Amino acid sequence: MNDQLPERYRTLSREGTCEFTEKKSRFIGWAAPALSETDAQAYIAQVTARYPDCSAVLYGYISGYFNNIHRFYDSHEPQGGLQILEALKKREVTGAAAVVVRYYGGIQLGAGPLGRAFGRAAAQAAQDALPAEVEQTLHYRVQFPYELSGKLEYFFEHSPYLLENLTYAEAVTACVLVRRSDQTAFAADMAALTAGKARPEQTGQSYRAWP
Repeated sequence: MNDQLPERYRTLSREGTCEFTEKKSRFIGWAAPALSETDAQAYIAQVTARYPDCSAVLYGYISGYFNNIHRFYDSHEPQGGLQILEALKKREVTGAAAVVVRYYGGIQLGAGPLGRAFGRAAAQAAQDALPAEVEQTLHYRVQFPYELSGKLEYFFEHSPYLLENLTYAEAVTACVLVRRSDQTAFAADMAALTAGKARPEQTGQSYRAWP
């Protein structure tokens, strides 16, 4: 992460899926976060490999933090890929991919209904993937004396920070997640609560959905 990246953006929180049958054709939708175009293509290949005997695989994706790249693929199913891409756009997400697999059931749906079926599968899968705003999140490790453990555990339970785990050895080590926007306040809180005995060490950073 760096200052050139957004403090927050809206994407999918996890992989989501759905399945339904329309006039004997089976539609299986998948959607997942995929930040880069390489990530999206890898995800499409992964889903495609699950269904080697399917009739068609269509997809759409929006890459980057700022909706940089929009792509879709219709295969031989008219309008389907575009409808998949539109399903992502309607959820206002970026860094996301949706893939829809079809097993043809022997009945022609027509271009309009077929395109809508692909869009419906993508929309349901994207909804199951929980669209959410994610924020830049800093990962900290904090060591402090045993006598302060109860005080700090209580503090974290009532703070805007997320205590991931505690490790007990010669000292107590806490792994804590902090919104980037809260990093100055976090350092001040640790200093005030421990009289300078707890020194936060940043160990990483990521994007995370916060409540």
